[in-house]
Amino acid sequence: MKKFLAVLLCGCLMMGVAAGCGTERAETEAEKETADVRKIDGYYPFSTIHYMEGVDDVEEAPTSLYSGTHEDMEGTPYKFIGEVTGVKTIDEIDDETPMPCFFVRTENGYVLVTNGAYVLAKDVKDLENFDDEKFFNFFTEMPNVGEYVCVYADYKGYNETSDFIIASYNPDCMVEAMVYCYNTDGDDSNTANKAEKGEEFSFSAGNYYVGEDIPAGRYDVKWVSGIGNCVTNGMIETFADSDSAIQSYSNLDLEKGEKIQVSGSLTIKFTAK
Repeated sequence: MKKFLAVLLCGCLMMGVAAGCGTERAETEAEKETADVRKIDGYYPFSTIHYMEGVDDVEEAPTSLYSGTHEDMEGTPYKFIGEVTGVKTIDEIDDETPMPCFFVRTENGYVLVTNGAYVLAKDVKDLENFDDEKFFNFFTEMPNVGEYVCVYADYKGYNETSDFIIASYNPDCMVEAMVYCYNTDGDDSNTANKAEKGEEFSFSAGNYYVGEDIPAGRYDVKWVSGIGNCVTNGMIETFADSDSAIQSYSNLDLEKGEKIQVSGSLTIKFTAK
């Protein structure tokens, strides 16, 4: 009986969130493009993805996931890639929609992504004598309508009535990131402090994180060798010794928790300002 009630309660919560976001889901006039053609504008949840276990091995959600319920897949992390078509912001949540959420239109169908980090961050924010709006915003940032995104989220279920998947940010990585930031303020590692002016960091193909692989701060970025893309929250560029690419980028701001993605044969250098 307890299990049945828990499942029923969970189902009601999902339907409430879906109903709240459903009114804002709308088709855009922009022509649908594939991930191979269209550049990804952002990765979510950008501040805590690297706390997710095995994040580099997470696969894109299969087509089969978009038809019917898959109880055996509940809690499995997937990548959902597509355009954001509707957003329920923190200012718009209510009793029917207890947390921020957004719709992503993928090639295979729609996904409703709930931002459970809001609930955790709100609990921390409500602690006595805790007043850090930056900390709260770090965990609750949402994409904007029209962005083409890559979302890492756990499969939660399927809404047969409205025909969409329900997914949620991975709770374990959220808690781990929150505890780390709350207890240490992110300053217990050598790379968490500001880099000294002129300090250099070189990267080849791979994923890197600000606060772990490179300190937060402002940088000039310069091509070293090879060809490939470099993607951050503030920069999406192709670097190469070619007229069709760039060789340098100035005044790039990197924030703690941000992901730096380098691809191809590119080697690139970041110099602190």
